[in-house]
Amino acid sequence: MPNPVLYLQAVSTAAAVSMLLIVTLAWVRRRGFRYLSQPMAEVLALLGGMLAGSLILRLPFVWPPTTALQRLMMLVVPLATALELAAAWPKVPRRLVWTLRCLLSIAVVRCELHGSVYLGGSSAAWSWWLAAVVLSGCSLVGIAVWLSLVWLTRRSPGVSLPLSVAQAQLCAGLTIMLTGYLRGGEAALPLFASLAGVAVAGVFLTPGSNGEAVIGIGVVNLGALLLIGHFFGGLSAAQSVVIFCAPLLCGVSEFAWAKRRPRWIVEVVRTLLVAAPLLMLLVLEKQRFDREMKPLLTHVETSHPPHALDR
Repeated sequence: MPNPVLYLQAVSTAAAVSMLLIVTLAWVRRRGFRYLSQPMAEVLALLGGMLAGSLILRLPFVWPPTTALQRLMMLVVPLATALELAAAWPKVPRRLVWTLRCLLSIAVVRCELHGSVYLGGSSAAWSWWLAAVVLSGCSLVGIAVWLSLVWLTRRSPGVSLPLSVAQAQLCAGLTIMLTGYLRGGEAALPLFASLAGVAVAGVFLTPGSNGEAVIGIGVVNLGALLLIGHFFGGLSAAQSVVIFCAPLLCGVSEFAWAKRRPRWIVEVVRTLLVAAPLLMLLVLEKQRFDREMKPLLTHVETSHPPHALDR
């Protein structure tokens, strides 16, 4: 059963650790440690917050990973973090960085579906051409969203961009929980809190970065989580697309009206515009849950009261 108190502990710990780390690393940078750039500090703070929140939730850190959720924790998160740390190094060519990012997007899709019924040797497995279409389609969507958000961070950076990815992460986690995959949805909470913590701390305490590194990690992990929710949970394809593409609504800042408005107004509009479809999707899913799933849970609790189960 869901444990709201545990979720609150994990979220608050992840946010606090990420904010504390980014402030501490900013102090280290000011003391003259020139090898630590602002993007590196953000990535390390994000990783620290995610790890702290994941340990509280007891998410599966298992090696070798055998499930999609374990591969998310043991392969996808470390690879995305290592890639963005390397990308933050000034001497690494940008062409090499984007080549590795594209390869990672392709590998994540294949990694999450590895050993599943879709790619196995059973009668229910996809044909080779269907597998190629699904894998390439998911990879291309992931690369396109990643490219678009990085382009936006360079054109119009701001706290609303990493916060939009954090909002999508939270919506994905809650929606996956409502569809019945509780453990899969829990995995979204530490990343959501860490993204929000790094975004707020980065803007108000240690400005100087456009957030490209943390957005990259957020997009990769969000895509992997949505793959898990769709192919191994009850998340529909339409819900997955809406959640994954919602941060692109931050592109409203490229319209002419936004160029003539104060920066804080544009940031608020971006944040609210991304939140609107995510909140609508979450409300619709909650209504479906109350209509279809809640009566079943009530029936189970009525048929098996706690005192009867204790005996």
